Amino acid sequence: IRTATNIYDTNNPKWEILPRGLADKDTAEEMETVLEWWMQRANKVGEHEPFRKSLHNSCLQNRVIYQLDYLPYWLPKDKKKWSKEQKAAMKASSFCIIVHDARNVYYETGKWGLKWAAAVTVMTAQNVIDAWSVYQSDTEDGQKIASAVRQMKAALADDAELKYILVDFTSHDKREVSVFPTVSETLDEFRSYEPESTEGRIDILDTKNEIDFINWVVVTGETNPLLYSMHKAGLWEDQNIYDTIVDSTTMRRAVFPILKHTSPTGKPLDIDYSGEQDVVELTQGEDAQTMIPPPIDSAMSQISSQNTAKTAQATGIKGLASIEVAGNVQYAAVQAVIKLHMTNLVPYVRTVEKANAQLADMAFMWLKQGSGYTEIAYRTKSKGEGKEKGMGIVISPED
Repeated sequence: IRTATNIYDTNNPKWEILPRGLADKDTAEEMETVLEWWMQRANKVGEHEPFRKSLHNSCLQNRVIYQLDYLPYWLPKDKKKWSKEQKAAMKASSFCIIVHDARNVYYETGKWGLKWAAAVTVMTAQNVIDAWSVYQSDTEDGQKIASAVRQMKAALADDAELKYILVDFTSHDKREVSVFPTVSETLDEFRSYEPESTEGRIDILDTKNEIDFINWVVVTGETNPLLYSMHKAGLWEDQNIYDTIVDSTTMRRAVFPILKHTSPTGKPLDIDYSGEQDVVELTQGEDAQTMIPPPIDSAMSQISSQNTAKTAQATGIKGLASIEVAGNVQYAAVQAVIKLHMTNLVPYVRTVEKANAQLADMAFMWLKQGSGYTEIAYRTKSKGEGKEKGMGIVISPED
């Protein structure tokens, strides 16, 4: 998976927008530049890069799940009322891309697409506060969020190790976010949660979904995850067993007895260390023989090597990390070999591309929502006269 993400790192996503006729080519090119700017900025926010993380999830889980938020929609219209945290967030990016672990997301799809989605995550109280405090505002929803943040801060003051199970639910009609106190590191406690028990529960949001779409992207690939064969065939577990046996046996025999000693009286073996060389001193009837550790069964090493080969063949990616070029080999031949190995990655890259395309659509849908904000993007490279690097492009909801 690391090899896959490293390869994809060398090819940044290229955003393409289809012009609506010849007269629309310049507008489409501007929209591509705007989209590229938005996505590059959003990709730099946070601890991890969303696009690299999405390919990791695609390989590991065969599923890519995004949640896209547009900060100006949630912040006060009057910029003078923005907090320092809100100002810092807006300087970084207007868009916030969250890549969800597929194991923590519940959802339902219908004939026309996603019907609802819910992220269920174990988080520390401080992380929940940090994530939601930026959305506090003087609106009704913003005030509810502020009230929830105050309750969580009060609970955190009483318990510095407090953790929550956060449930973030979105459908076409509703947006509900609640937290439940937990002592568990996993979601097991939530799965046995009884709705009647509301002790410690805090509702961060409970409102109508005022936007015209569900701000989630859920895309599942048509193939199996990259490590599926390893898991299904038990290759990973087998390899751990083989390696453990070989390593443990080798370490045990590293301290194998050097001498075999016999004595008719039960006298312990005497060794004189005082001279230039160590001398084994034997009395009449004593005997000392050098011990040779028995070798490890070669069949065990052979089985381990065979299992390693099966593992490499199951993923099909290992060859990329060990391609050797010997002699006078043409560049085209080397590229052909690399492309052949990279075909194993194509299904996972396509899954990411489909998710990214939906994410791009959603970015424009957010701006069109009627937030009243105008976005400015800047060209990161020149594209001919009148399209110089550093030039700004203004785009509004009407665009």
